[in-house]
Amino acid sequence: MRNIIGQPWALRLRNNLRHSTLARSLYSRWMARHSYEDRFRQRLLASVDSTTTVWDIGANVGLYTQQFLDHGARHVIAFEPAPDAIRELRRRFGDAHAGASRLTIVPAGLSDHCGAVRFSADGSSALNRIVRASQSTCDSLVNTVDINVMRADAALNSCGIAVPNVVKIDVEGFELEVLRGFGALLDSAELHSIFVEVHFALLHERGLGSAPTEIVALLTRHGFRVEWLDLSHACALRRATRHPG
Repeated sequence: MRNIIGQPWALRLRNNLRHSTLARSLYSRWMARHSYEDRFRQRLLASVDSTTTVWDIGANVGLYTQQFLDHGARHVIAFEPAPDAIRELRRRFGDAHAGASRLTIVPAGLSDHCGAVRFSADGSSALNRIVRASQSTCDSLVNTVDINVMRADAALNSCGIAVPNVVKIDVEGFELEVLRGFGALLDSAELHSIFVEVHFALLHERGLGSAPTEIVALLTRHGFRVEWLDLSHACALRRATRHPG
């Protein structure tokens, strides 16, 4: 089943079915009866130990950040651009927190470029996200702010942080841009696991129905084997390199 999910034709079919009210209803009922987030979380945490540097991209208020620290991660880099979420992260993981010395909070988002973008920030909501250029002047948008974004490869030097061993990405429909911003960092042997929540509906709204297929192709080109854990979560593991002799 998981292999079928990742096939390009299956990804295209899923996007096409979004036009069907019946299909959306059946999908919602199916998802409600299965705890897919638990499977994703278990696989993600299984990749973390005391030797691991984790990049938590889209940390929000630190749900996964806390779990990475609890699981013994050597260091966690939490990227979060929403102002209220940043304040909550700093409150929760202040100097008195047991894992404070193993955590770096980067108050910025990651993308495929460096600069400022508009961001829809509804407090510390997990649905906060970058505003599309076509939406930037929409009257229906409230609580938009300017935030800084940077490429992952640029963040290494500008933030003085380590190359990640494990990456978790949850960025509300901008997954492809984040991964493109890694550039040659995707080839680093130190980076062995990438876990992505793929927001099909938001990508579809942006006119990027092919993005899930592009994500798989990008990661595959850089030496990862991609597995779909369910209909929204993908796990990319570095393929073993054969050594001569």
